[in-house]
Amino acid sequence: MRVSVIVPCHNAAKTLDACLCAIRAQTLAVSEIIVVDDASTDACADIASRHGCTLIRQPANRGVSAARNAGAAASRGEVLFFVDADIALEPAAIANAVAILRADQRCAVVHGTYDAEPLVNDGPVEEYKVLSEYRWRTDRAGVVGFTLFALTAIRRSVFEAVGGFDERLRNGEDVEFGTRLPAGCLVRMSNVVIGRHDDVDRLPALLAEQFKRAVGYADVVKRARTASGSRTGALHPIGVICCALTVASTLTIWAWPPMALLALCGIAGFILTYRSLLRFALQRKGFGFTVYTGLLHFLVNAANLGGALVGLTRWALR
Repeated sequence: MRVSVIVPCHNAAKTLDACLCAIRAQTLAVSEIIVVDDASTDACADIASRHGCTLIRQPANRGVSAARNAGAAASRGEVLFFVDADIALEPAAIANAVAILRADQRCAVVHGTYDAEPLVNDGPVEEYKVLSEYRWRTDRAGVVGFTLFALTAIRRSVFEAVGGFDERLRNGEDVEFGTRLPAGCLVRMSNVVIGRHDDVDRLPALLAEQFKRAVGYADVVKRARTASGSRTGALHPIGVICCALTVASTLTIWAWPPMALLALCGIAGFILTYRSLLRFALQRKGFGFTVYTGLLHFLVNAANLGGALVGLTRWALR
């Protein structure tokens, strides 16, 4: 199978060199590397040229959907491997993805997972984010009902049958893509297709990112052919409900003190829902970081809850 690697990037000079070096170091040689520079103002184009990649420069910033579509249109491989510019693949990542596709003709898409440590460690917020991403992805290794494209292989025939990414979407575009997969196509999450990710490293930026994605979720559901496949499971519905219960009851304790018991129930439910993440944090980083992880994960759930309410309200008022 010939493999085309497609790297969309926008102002990603910090990590693009590591990303491209990792692709060049793969145990399975790829047919081509296509870097789609989405109107960057930094050195992305120079870095891509230095690595001998095929470079596509977008005249204006059109978002990751348009960038991925442009890369796919210019490619020739039977397998398209999409990898974001802030990810450095492990040496056998592409070989392992191709092996999974070869072993099962029904398998159309292979997701990778993030390493438990960041590509560039910029502090505890990033450590939490990468750790949580690693945990929920590895917990779901196997056949899944959604698509993500940060580090993902897909058969060209399936990509063309779906029709590419919806360029109107700048959030949730990869999840929406999966709702249009032809019947019978399997999607696998693999814990042997691994990459190190440079993630968000500031709490305000993390919460803003989560809120924005949740606001856009209503558009994803609206544009999807079916509701199936539109939820990844990164945040569990019960966890979000427990978060909402905790916040609502805490705000009313002053009026009716017995609500404190309801708040404690919400916290207990939240801990039980995300016990896998918290147990893993304890094993890897110790008790203090586990408490920190729980607090940040609670805030992430709250940001998603708030964003979803805003998005659904906007949708209902249209």
